[in-house]
Amino acid sequence: MPLTHKIYLSSDACIAVWRVTETPAYFAKRLPPVPAEEQDLLARMQPKAQAERLASRYLLHLLKGADYTFQKDVFGKPFLHNLLNTNDFEISLSHSHGRVAVMYAPQTCGIDIQKEDLRLAKLQTKFLSETEQKALNPQNPLSDLHVYWGAKEALYKAYGKRGVDFKTQLFVEPMPAIAGRAMLETKGFWQKEGLKQNYSIFYKKISKYYLVFVVQNQNV
Repeated sequence: MPLTHKIYLSSDACIAVWRVTETPAYFAKRLPPVPAEEQDLLARMQPKAQAERLASRYLLHLLKGADYTFQKDVFGKPFLHNLLNTNDFEISLSHSHGRVAVMYAPQTCGIDIQKEDLRLAKLQTKFLSETEQKALNPQNPLSDLHVYWGAKEALYKAYGKRGVDFKTQLFVEPMPAIAGRAMLETKGFWQKEGLKQNYSIFYKKISKYYLVFVVQNQNV
């Protein structure tokens, strides 16, 4: 079973990464029947994209079990609904080139996984503020760029609505460079229409992939 990473942030918050080698049929046989609109969407996808999408649902199913169903709110943001009507869970999903990452937590969260891509350097002015561009590590700017991009993708998913400008409404603090640390942490926030929400940002390099996830700071 290609579950490559499983990280518990607490007893009720978890991140998991799956290396997709299976066919869509493998996951479909192991999942509850999907709604008709989901079936229509899958039918328009290439097999690789189908497998990654179904893998994310299957991974959540493995982590939380049959008592929870995958649902979306009015803005299209996914969450896990508890069929026993106790507590629902916030969730977030991401996929990139055969890797799927999911997370669940009781508070607002977001996740992104991205395979290393040299083309990201050409796009930095599109999603980084001037302050963030100046904070890039000159010795390894590409690594920082992937973390900034992943953090802003995760913040966007945590925000859960459309119409967010990555450069002017999503912000990430400079990232520490601490040798020997398996997981690094910084802070960030989204700010829009007079509202602001702060997040803790965590990131980890997994082979050629960057895993970044955010959780809402409840006490800020």
